Amino acid sequence: MATKGKISQRLRNMTDKLNYRQLLFLAFLASCLLGVFVYVSLSKAGVDEKKPEQAAVQQINTKKVVVANQDIPQRAIVRSSMLKIVDVPEEMVPNGAVDDMKEFINRPASVYIQKGDVLTNQKVYTDPKMAGFPGMIPPDCRAFSIGISDVTGVAGFARPGDYVDVMLVKNKSKNGRLSGEILLQNVMLLGINKSANPPKTAVAAPEGEGASDKEKQDKKDKKDKNQQNEANVQASEESMATATLALTPEESLQLAVAMQEGSIYLTLRPLHPKDMFVLKTDYSMLSTDEPAAPAPQQTAPAVHIQEKTASAPAAAPSAPAAPSYSSTIEVIRGIDASTVGVND
Repeated sequence: MATKGKISQRLRNMTDKLNYRQLLFLAFLASCLLGVFVYVSLSKAGVDEKKPEQAAVQQINTKKVVVANQDIPQRAIVRSSMLKIVDVPEEMVPNGAVDDMKEFINRPASVYIQKGDVLTNQKVYTDPKMAGFPGMIPPDCRAFSIGISDVTGVAGFARPGDYVDVMLVKNKSKNGRLSGEILLQNVMLLGINKSANPPKTAVAAPEGEGASDKEKQDKKDKKDKNQQNEANVQASEESMATATLALTPEESLQLAVAMQEGSIYLTLRPLHPKDMFVLKTDYSMLSTDEPAAPAPQQTAPAVHIQEKTASAPAAAPSAPAAPSYSSTIEVIRGIDASTVGVND
């Protein structure tokens, strides 16, 4: 207590010795120090409050994705003006989303896409085959079906995805000649009957590490045999009825008209043909069973009738006189008998 009293006494003595200006300066200096202290305290408190928010922002990871910049109707072709790239939290990024707009440009939309939706490969047909059978048709072609049989359809060895030539064998013409021509060449076969899927290839089972040479050879022989018989099995799976070809509109019209002239045949092209196109595309031959010449018509013999005219007309018609015969013959017809006169 004595110490506090001494300090207060000294302060009074010091203030008594100071004039008005000195006291005003001390008050100004004290207020400045107090202001600096308050500013530093508040700034420190504000930084402490922002630290949790900044830490939370830093913990959220984002990812760039492509979103729709406008509503995109179903089956509409996606253009670059319809898309934009934005940052989205990784937890909200769906499967199939990408950050490159080139993946979706000039592709058809499979569903209706609203503005702001994230584009994925399920919403846009990134692969044309994802659109089903229409996606398998080349852009400049149409699907055209023709009737076939085991003979005209290469016995079922032509499968979807192969390339064939189309031949027309015309019906017999009036002059007795048979003719045929190759209408189309290197045509893609889209489907057989109602199937557009290519045949599945057999997958060989892995050989065991401890298998003997004989077992490996037996497996190899069995695999080769299965591969040799695979085409025969596939060909006999179903009877041929229709074949669907990928043709341009002009080729479709040409084939539709040609089908009315005769029979259509398919020829299967090899995997690597020696000649891509054949120049000689028509052939004709004289039929062996020509129609027989018509028999000449028999004409009846001419009958000449000589008429006799009387030298002088009679005044009135009278009954003709009965002719006279030198001898007679009796003619019997069944139970009736008659006499006929005969001149010598």
